[in-house]
Amino acid sequence: MDKYALIITIHDVTPCNTASDFSWKQKRGHRQRWEKIIFGYTLGQRPTNPLPFAKITVTRHTPGTAPDYDNLVSSNKWIIDPMIKCGIILDDKPSVIGRVDAHWRRCRSGKKHTTIYVRECESWELDTSPWEWELA
Repeated sequence: MDKYALIITIHDVTPCNTASDFSWKQKRGHRQRWEKIIFGYTLGQRPTNPLPFAKITVTRHTPGTAPDYDNLVSSNKWIIDPMIKCGIILDDKPSVIGRVDAHWRRCRSGKKHTTIYVRECESWELDTSPWEWELA
């Protein structure tokens, strides 16, 4: 049986800081905007049932300097939450998606975009090591 896989390229990038820089109204606006984007780009490509285990890679392509790692990772919230809402993944817990692979690549000015790769996997393929260490 073939495993589900999804590759999409969105010709935009998410805001880098999800917590402190926005008012509640701005956060709501960003959330609604990215829900519409993810819903639109995945239309006709969603799995029949949400994936119980998935590996997700998000690559942010922007000109200039790379964002620091915590901002790069937190910017994926705008992408991952709508994936739950539209039924691509079951949840965003580490036991479902492990760690999201977050990457940054430099691109030319005016060519910014985000590439998202989601693939179905088995539970043993998930990289949950940071959470396992905390439990030890």
